[in-house]
Amino acid sequence: MAFCTNCGAKLEDGAKFCTNCGTKTGQPEENGYVPTEEPVKGEYIPPAENTYFSSAEEEKEAARKKKNRTILIVILAVAAVAIGLIVVMVSLLFKLSKQIIDGGYTEEPESSEYSGEEFVSSTTQLKENSLWYGFAEISNHSGKEGYEEGVYEVWGIIGTDDAGRTFFELYDNYDMENGPVLSYWISLSPYYAEAEIGEEDAWLLDIYLLEEDESYFSFVLDNGAIEVWYPYEFEGESFDFYFFLREEGAEWDEENDPYIP
Repeated sequence: MAFCTNCGAKLEDGAKFCTNCGTKTGQPEENGYVPTEEPVKGEYIPPAENTYFSSAEEEKEAARKKKNRTILIVILAVAAVAIGLIVVMVSLLFKLSKQIIDGGYTEEPESSEYSGEEFVSSTTQLKENSLWYGFAEISNHSGKEGYEEGVYEVWGIIGTDDAGRTFFELYDNYDMENGPVLSYWISLSPYYAEAEIGEEDAWLLDIYLLEEDESYFSFVLDNGAIEVWYPYEFEGESFDFYFFLREEGAEWDEENDPYIP
């Protein structure tokens, strides 16, 4: 008969714990195996650590973190590309709006051989008693008259008569002799000359001009140049008359002027 060493209670044969106080008896089982401690009065003893399942969980956690990092990198890359596209689009829209505000959108040429500065004439105003030089062209002639087609040197003058009235005349020679090939009165301003054609007081070659021709022979000073185009047609006779002048002694725009001396 065995008794508990803690409380002195009687123990059953083969008992491992005291049924009165729960104290371990210390008696071995018949096969010599001494069991591990069992719970006493509700005490929780955690199971031994399972290294296999612990390693598997750690691998899963590492894989999950790696996947999250990959997703984050992809998101950041997509965001960077989107921001870049937005910046490019904003830049293009700003450039387009600026070109529209500055005077209309024009597509820039891919390349340009001309790298010099833009031509600016030294002539800035139309003035009385000023001399001009340039070229006249007769083209598209049809009819019986002997108007020879071609390009001719011409000399022009904005002058005033004794009464102070302003006129414009065009000659086919530097000395301005033998009468003008074109003559008419004008109302002059610094940048514009308005033709004033009366009855048989204005002519081109041997043709009298009419009042309805005034719009053709009025001209605007365009970067130092005077330019007129007149289509004549009457009773089966027709031709185009064109002239381009710059003030005598002024520089010519070799890139854009229709004729160069």
